[in-house]
Amino acid sequence: MIIGLLTALGAMMCLAVSQNKHARTMFARPLPQLVRRVLQSLGGLLLLVSAWAGAQSYGVGIGLTAFCAWVCLAAWMVALILSWRQR
Repeated sequence: MIIGLLTALGAMMCLAVSQNKHARTMFARPLPQLVRRVLQSLGGLLLLVSAWAGAQSYGVGIGLTAFCAWVCLAAWMVALILSWRQR
């Protein structure tokens, strides 16, 4: 279970940082195009790994439902990370 959640979190973080707006929030400058493409590909691959982990752990029906829950939780965590700023 924890592997699926962690891979979903990594995937959502890669996908978020591959966007210029979020990259500027995290790194104070946009990332080069090649790095953005690599992060997008890695994010997609990690989402597939997370879905596979859910299907292997719980079976296809429950596993894909768990995958959707992991992605929602990971997206929420990424949103919190990106909105937090030191003052």
